[in-house]
Amino acid sequence: PNGTDQVTLNVVYNRLVGICKEMGSTMMRAAYSPIFSESLDFSCVVFDRDGVMLAQSEFSPAQGGAIRFVVKWLIAEIGDDMLKPGDVVIHNDPYRGGSHLPDITVVTPVFNHDELLFFTASRAHHSEIGGIAPGSMPPFSTTLAEEGVLIRSFKLLEQGQSHEDRLLQVLSDHPYPSRTPKVNLADIRA
Repeated sequence: PNGTDQVTLNVVYNRLVGICKEMGSTMMRAAYSPIFSESLDFSCVVFDRDGVMLAQSEFSPAQGGAIRFVVKWLIAEIGDDMLKPGDVVIHNDPYRGGSHLPDITVVTPVFNHDELLFFTASRAHHSEIGGIAPGSMPPFSTTLAEEGVLIRSFKLLEQGQSHEDRLLQVLSDHPYPSRTPKVNLADIRA
């Protein structure tokens, strides 16, 4: 902001980048799939309450470009007044800030009591999200459904209440379901 000296600005920015790196380190240790722990095919980001990117740590720089649009889409679709402490939203819609269906974004609003302060987000490539071919990136698909399962602004946690069973149903009740829904869920938890 205007009036902030460069030293303070640098300290705060480096702390935010450090938070992103800690998020990534946790993902690497907690993930089920080697695509996270070995390939580092994910990114971690901090956004302000309006969805403006403040800091990122690109474990996979290719994901940094599109992730900056996701939080703004979530705010527009869900409304920041509908987000509560304990909520976690997942999303992979390529028409709303996603890159392609295997890249699932997890967004967590961060609150101080009931005041929304900022968002943390991670986007990670999943090796399987359904579709007409294993790996969820068939070059011969003609529809989005043939590429895999679309997840649009899904509250995985709502005020701390898990909806993992509903996510497993979404991953399974699709014309071309995920072949590894429990692996998807394990990696999303990371």
